[in-house]
Amino acid sequence: MDFRLHRDEPLPEGMRRLALHQLEKAIAHLEAPDPPREEQVHEARKSLKRLRALVCLVRAELGAEAMRWENRSLGLTARLLGGLRDAAALVECLDQLDAWSGKAHPRVRAWLVERKAQSTDGQAAGSGVVDALRWAQVRVEQWPLQRGDWEAIGPGVQWVYARGRRSMRLAREEGGEVRFHQWRRYAKYGWYHTQVLQDIWAPLMEATQAELDRLGEVLGADHDLAVLAGLLQAEWPARRSRKEVQELGALIPLRQSELQTQALGLGSRLYAETPRALVRRWGWYWEVWRSEPPSKN
Repeated sequence: MDFRLHRDEPLPEGMRRLALHQLEKAIAHLEAPDPPREEQVHEARKSLKRLRALVCLVRAELGAEAMRWENRSLGLTARLLGGLRDAAALVECLDQLDAWSGKAHPRVRAWLVERKAQSTDGQAAGSGVVDALRWAQVRVEQWPLQRGDWEAIGPGVQWVYARGRRSMRLAREEGGEVRFHQWRRYAKYGWYHTQVLQDIWAPLMEATQAELDRLGEVLGADHDLAVLAGLLQAEWPARRSRKEVQELGALIPLRQSELQTQALGLGSRLYAETPRALVRRWGWYWEVWRSEPPSKN
């Protein structure tokens, strides 16, 4: 996967290249000969998440209002594809919970698999999403990207990191599904930023990338458990036995507490610096990297 800037390309061209490539990948997955099933939908949604991280990265050039509009538009487009993948994620979530607890819940699993089989959102929304993505390609071509220095993307790095740091603090102080889910969004954006900027100092950025990936996985597992708990409470058929549901109602908060504690431990290290200190440090790496002579093959 070439989701990184190249030292020998102008920054505006590089950012546009990355954005257009993610749109092309998403469209290719949704226009595959077979109907867009789980894996194709999953890959298309991942491309859209990368694109949203890029939008945040060029915030200084787009402007705050344009960034918010673009991000909201792409988010709404991604949600059209959500049903199929989300249904599959809940089956995986239950399997992981059962492995952690050592207790199986076959009736609940069978019901979740049945829901997944009935989910056709990815097929129904595919053509409409492709149209929206083609319009996004036109917009990306018109992004007002001009600057070639760190000031073009440094403010975007700082904004995402600051939002992640603040979200972590609120999650620690207030708890709750919403706070931890908000934190996950900015942790993911930060993870993608380390990929885009990986070559400014590869060993350090790769290590940060790995830890942000761990944090995203932990926060994602916590969110999936919250969704599973809400779904069981709202939609479990009244005619079916509630024994397994009640057992899960006790297990899910225990596992969430464990995951949230793990996430806060990781976050305390990843967000130890102030936003200004981090963006200044990364800016130094950027300047050194861009000033190095081209490597000889």
